[in-house]
Amino acid sequence: GSFLTIANSARGMAMGDANVAAADDIDALSYNPAGIAGIKNMQANFMHVMYFQETSLQNIGVGYTAQEIGTFALNLIMLNSGAIDKTTEKSDGTLDKEDGTYTVSDLALGLGYAQAINEEIQVGGSLKYIQSSIDDSETAFALDLGTRYLGIEKVILAGAIKNLGTQLGGNNLPLQMVLGAAYKDKVADDGCYLLEYNLEYLINSQQLINHIGGEYLFFDMLALRAGYQ
Repeated sequence: GSFLTIANSARGMAMGDANVAAADDIDALSYNPAGIAGIKNMQANFMHVMYFQETSLQNIGVGYTAQEIGTFALNLIMLNSGAIDKTTEKSDGTLDKEDGTYTVSDLALGLGYAQAINEEIQVGGSLKYIQSSIDDSETAFALDLGTRYLGIEKVILAGAIKNLGTQLGGNNLPLQMVLGAAYKDKVADDGCYLLEYNLEYLINSQQLINHIGGEYLFFDMLALRAGYQ
């Protein structure tokens, strides 16, 4: 289940995974499900990333806001290793290459809902089905919960707890708690900038991780981003 902690949006990757407060589109389903309340009408996305040795990551999502009812979203995240040659270790420690290949794959299918309680507060949650496969498949279910506070001018405060759920193959899911703050302001009429800080706590390993990111948006069309974690 460690793949659940991998950044899976272009914006999140570029900003050092500092996205729990700023995310207000379909990608928010992976960072803070409350953020999908920012979707206007309908939105969809697709992302494909190639890593080393044919490993790939895909993220497909769609969200729809139904006026007073709230916002619904669905996303599918898939991590695939590509074909790996099968080998067997001999008694002398050497490896014997067998015929055939195998694939390591992970997926998470999430269904989310969010609602703006008022102009200042958004809340949301996501239920996830998780599957991990090598030769056999293991499955798990998890819940993400989040909130955003927009009541301070130019500032967004947010928090999320992710991967509350069952075990996957006898192992606990990577339970995460994230708190974040973002500051957003305009620069003349041609752009705006955003700065965000997230503090992530990995509960199982008791590890704290700092995430810092920034974004400059030109004419609401082109974004320049940087981040650190």
